[in-house]
Amino acid sequence: MRFFLLLICVLSNRLFAQSTDSISWKSQKITLNQASGDVVLMSLVPLFTENWHQLPQPQFWKDIMFLSPDSCLINIASTRKILLRMSLEEWHAQTEFQKDLFKDSLRKSYGLSENEKINVTTGKSDFYKFNEVYPSLSQGVLAFEKNGVDPWYAQAI
Repeated sequence: MRFFLLLICVLSNRLFAQSTDSISWKSQKITLNQASGDVVLMSLVPLFTENWHQLPQPQFWKDIMFLSPDSCLINIASTRKILLRMSLEEWHAQTEFQKDLFKDSLRKSYGLSENEKINVTTGKSDFYKFNEVYPSLSQGVLAFEKNGVDPWYAQAI
């Protein structure tokens, strides 16, 4: 469940970051029509009023979503704190031994334990086509509901 909330926060943050001139939240929200009344499955406003968009994980994934696939972020796995941005070509040019030494030097520089895992995460701006996908989410919610599957999964996909 936390993953779905995180994903919604990141995607909503991306939507919010776009020009607000052309976006109306009323036309973007996803609702589920039930006999007991409409239920809003995704609401942008609370994510920002409660500052979910400023949490480290959503910030990290927002950066990844906007980062081109020829770049990467070197980050602390447990917190997703970004230590360094670099080109993916530069990262791949190193041997595995050099990569391990590089990660060890980052652990020392940042005062991390030698057991702290450091990730290299590539940019995914080519993967997240939010403007193209978002309009079809409500159709996915309906299909999932029709087949007796929790509509949260439609948003997560």
